[in-house]
Order: sequence, then C-alpha cells, then structure tokens
Amino acid sequence: MKNIKRGEHIQRIINSHDYDIVLVNRPDVLSEKDLSSALQKSKKSIVLFWDSIQKIPSQKEYIKRFDICCSFDSQDCKDYNLRYITNFYFVKEDKKENQYVIGYLATYDKRIRETISFSSIILKIKTFQQREKFSHISLFR
Repeated sequence: MKNIKRGEHIQRIINSHDYDIVLVNRPDVLSEKDLSSALQKSKKSIVLFWDSIQKIPSQKEYIKRFDICCSFDSQDCKDYNLRYITNFYFVKEDKKENQYVIGYLATYDKRIRETISFSSIILKIKTFQQREKFSHISLFR
C-alpha cells in the first residue's frame, strides 16, 4: 500500500507540469511508468551515471532514452560516447556577483518534509519574491 501511494504521489508531481529539462540520476531505481512519464513531459532529458556501467550494467539500457548522457567514468565515455563530468563540484573564485534562487539535490526520503517547509518559508520572504540576490542559504537543525 505504501509503495502504491508513493507511486501515485510521484505520478501526480510528474504530470502536474511540463518541464524544460528532466535530470535523472540512477534511472534504474525509477519505475518504468515514472521514468516514461518524466521523459514524455520534458523537452530535454539528461542522465547522470555516477557509477560505471561495469558496476551497474543495466545503465547501458538507458543511454538511448536520454538526449544527453553523462558519466564520471572516462572509459564509459569512450565506450558509449557519453559526456564526461566529474562527480565533484569545484568552485572557482569569480569576481562576478552570483545570483541564485534555490537549488536542492538530495535523496527523496523523510527529510523532504523539512525541505518543503523550508521552501515555503523562503517563498514567503518579501525580498526573495523581489528576486534579491542570495549568495548562500544554509539550513541547520
């Protein structure tokens, strides 16, 4: 029952909008229905393979389903014509002033309620609605 409700919730979210880009990490852990729906609702699709195809061979099946396929594994990039990315984010000092809204990347788990709560608070802040510039937002519990 829990998995059915979870699946229905995911489908409601996916089908509530059309998307410019869908970014998927580990498509093999999504249901076929969820993945197909997300790909159909997006103009462009990107997959990130954080593990090598040698480690997760089923990833090979997803390459043709995405517009852009990225991997940190240089051998996979050569063998399967994937775009090389690192699995680290490097910040270079820049004299330009950064402008951010909010980005959130995480596993969907029990912490999502805190994230939604935090997001709703931020959206109510007048300066945020006026698109003030934020360079860093942290949430500590």
